[in-house]
Amino acid sequence: MKRQQKARHRRAFAVADRRCQPADARGKPRLWRAILPRQRPGERKGRHDTPSGTRRRSPDSPRLYEVYGCWPEEVAEDATAVFSVIHPDDIEAVQQSIRESAATLGPWRATYRIQHPQQEQLWLEGSATPSRQDDGSTVWHGYIRDVTELKKYEQELEFTAFYDPLTGIPNRRLLGDRMSQAIAHALRSGEALAICLLDLDNFKPINDTLGHEAGDRVLIEIARRLSGLLRAEDSVARLGGDEFVLLLRNPEGESVFQRVLDDLRAPIDLEGSEVRVSASLGVAMLNHEAPCDGDQLLRLADQAAYRAKSAGRDRYRVVTAGGQSGFPTGRNTATQAR
Repeated sequence: MKRQQKARHRRAFAVADRRCQPADARGKPRLWRAILPRQRPGERKGRHDTPSGTRRRSPDSPRLYEVYGCWPEEVAEDATAVFSVIHPDDIEAVQQSIRESAATLGPWRATYRIQHPQQEQLWLEGSATPSRQDDGSTVWHGYIRDVTELKKYEQELEFTAFYDPLTGIPNRRLLGDRMSQAIAHALRSGEALAICLLDLDNFKPINDTLGHEAGDRVLIEIARRLSGLLRAEDSVARLGGDEFVLLLRNPEGESVFQRVLDDLRAPIDLEGSEVRVSASLGVAMLNHEAPCDGDQLLRLADQAAYRAKSAGRDRYRVVTAGGQSGFPTGRNTATQAR
């Protein structure tokens, strides 16, 4: 069964190299004039354009339409129709790989997207071996297969690894990578860096009275609002439960922390039921004189959030690595003013 499934996905093909001659009288490109899927996997005959212009072609195959959305007769003169459906971001890499394979007679391999006219975007994977002909032309024999489902699976795995499945924002793992990058940049540039841990106030009663589905919708809305407050260089992540983290590069004073709290207080509509939440926000500022890593800053932010909650909730507390309370002064502040 597995062998039959693989056979259905494989596409043998031949590509003819016109040795980079200029376009013909009609302006059609002479390079890569034919890419034709084979009737059967492993079939070695193929379309072949020679420098003299004579052609030999393999049997017409409906698989060309299945893969590229164009019929064999459409590429009888040139392969423009085939290359026109390759994704714009991939076309140059595909063409370059063919040129390099032709020049070195090395194996051709490529993975690229096509915009099929009757289907969704497809991912294709191709592999072929070139051979130089007596007349100076080049023919590739190999296969092209549809790897769209494999790519989707890889994307799902990547999303699961780095993003929170409920809210769609980065998770702790991706946050760790971004904190490391932000700390390195801040230390090089002298800019301020704030790690903000946000703990929702009175979230548990929402779950208890309205149910976990309502609680999930509140978390999704909070994530949306936090994302909307950020600049391109900032990041938001969900640690789990009702805890979120903001990574703010060069924040413009403490007013930004108050804006976060103000935005979260706005009522949330749950299909007729209106709920309100607030948050306790702990902010840890990077100390350029005593740098630390992301985990240490996150622990400081957690401690500051606990102080904010103990002081009455719906407020923020700022600490700087090294023990200083409040927004930092000195080098970081000077950098902000610039």
